[in-house]
Amino acid sequence: MTTVLPIPTPLTAAIAYRHARADDAAALAALQAASVRTLAAGHYAPAALEAYLRLVPVMDPPPVGRGVLYVATAGGAFVACGGWTLDEAASTDGLEAPALPPGVPVVRSVYVHPGWAGRGVAAAVLHLAERAAALSGHGTLALTALLNAVPFYRRQGYAATGPAGLRLPDGSRLEGLCMVRHLPESSRAA
Repeated sequence: MTTVLPIPTPLTAAIAYRHARADDAAALAALQAASVRTLAAGHYAPAALEAYLRLVPVMDPPPVGRGVLYVATAGGAFVACGGWTLDEAASTDGLEAPALPPGVPVVRSVYVHPGWAGRGVAAAVLHLAERAAALSGHGTLALTALLNAVPFYRRQGYAATGPAGLRLPDGSRLEGLCMVRHLPESSRAA
């Protein structure tokens, strides 16, 4: 069964962006669950999505402690999040994907509330994360996308580099796609 949360605020509400805090964990988990259960429902079985949610927490320590995790709020409600990390230990158990070269940041935890999908808020959060990585001197970003998110990432300039999969506890595999984006020289720190 797909659970859709009500749109948290009017779509005309001003959007505020900030760094995630440890006390955001419950709200971000609810945002991730609503996003995945609704926006990925046409690509995966419900049981696979529930397994994904158990295996891939949005608020794990690497994006918060070793990179940047942004949240977007409207009227105090969480409407999107996203960030990046360099932490190699942040790789999800069971992820089957090509290894990244050392030092390539990984885009993580980009989720949007279903009621805000297609309105640019996820793209804005992604661009904040990209800018932060660029200002830290990184020229390339990588990610592993769920299939429903591939068109979004392509529109943001990411290119496919190969298939990925997440081995689920029942032995099945949740398919995804590895993607990379080379940031423009002008966006990097000197």
